[in-house]
Amino acid sequence: MAAWRRHSRLSGVAAFVFVGALFYTLAAVVLLGIYENCGGMMSATGEEMVSGIVELQQRDVVLMLEAGYLYMELNKPGEAEEVFTGVAAMLPHSEVPHLALGNLFFSIGRFNPSLKAHRRAVELNPESAAAHASVGEVLFFLRRSDEGLKSLDRAIELAPEDPAADFARALREAQGLGVFA
Repeated sequence: MAAWRRHSRLSGVAAFVFVGALFYTLAAVVLLGIYENCGGMMSATGEEMVSGIVELQQRDVVLMLEAGYLYMELNKPGEAEEVFTGVAAMLPHSEVPHLALGNLFFSIGRFNPSLKAHRRAVELNPESAAAHASVGEVLFFLRRSDEGLKSLDRAIELAPEDPAADFARALREAQGLGVFA
């Protein structure tokens, strides 16, 4: 943040790199929080389970999502989309795969599909600060700042101490510095 204060305006490339770093931080937060967000329970063997169309071990869901993010890193968005869409089908009540899908679309500049996926995440879990922060981020890139600010405020309101709220505050600061203008 100190670097932002030294410059009155960041270039588009620098802003994209900064937001990309925030995106990967948020992705890690989402993966670490998957148990809470996917309706976890314990199996007879003591393994943490995730309920959906079928019961899956939490580690298997995390591995599938990590595979999708690895495909993203390998510049294979089609394969990543297949993974995230598959996880979303297996876990129809979880916002987590929709966040991942929205992050994928965002990373390749497909902002409208990204917004749709992130809004679906909000529908599935209106209390998800990460989902609200992600909606706000995409709205900034679509030049819909007023709506974006409302989403970021909601993320901060829902979980002020959560990393998603830190992400939302960083986006608000960037918007205040004119990064998204």
